[in-house]
Amino acid sequence: MPRPETYRALFDPASVFAEATIDTSRPIAPQVYDMLRTRIIDNRLPPGAVISEAETARLCAVSRTPVRAAIQNLASEGLVQVRPQVGTVVAPLDEARLNEAVFVRAAIECAVVRHLAETGADLTGLEPLLAAQFRAAEHDDYMTFFRHDEAFHAALAGLAGIIEVSGAIRVRLSMMLPMVAALRWLAAWFSMLCAMVCATT
Repeated sequence: MPRPETYRALFDPASVFAEATIDTSRPIAPQVYDMLRTRIIDNRLPPGAVISEAETARLCAVSRTPVRAAIQNLASEGLVQVRPQVGTVVAPLDEARLNEAVFVRAAIECAVVRHLAETGADLTGLEPLLAAQFRAAEHDDYMTFFRHDEAFHAALAGLAGIIEVSGAIRVRLSMMLPMVAALRWLAAWFSMLCAMVCATT
């Protein structure tokens, strides 16, 4: 099993967490979780990179307890793994889990679109999100696209009343973002869903 030093060359912890800001007036663990999750998704913490509990706590100027809680949440979502003699590392990309999440999401959201069409839901609130995704896709800005994509699908889930199910799928799809093909796949899925939504209006 490779030692942590093998992975340290993949990233510089100090630069990764340089812009991290923690508001001590709010719960700390959720903020650490969001900070780590964002850096995993945008590949600043690449697959195989070691996340040191002590070092993360030091760089973020917090105690180890909220960092530990954040790492536990990330592990439950499959974004990190705890490896003997190595510690916590960013999980490798899992193509099987990605394919499964895509399949489930397609099935659920096709049903959502049908439901919204049948109930005559007001979809005007989706228009700014769609426009933002188009702009990001045109500039190959996959992180901005993903951020608006999450908001778009969260809005769809809210309209259909399946927020918890949608959230579970979102977690699995997070693992696809570091992939080079992420934007192409999201753009294709986005185009298909847009066509379906537009057909209902």
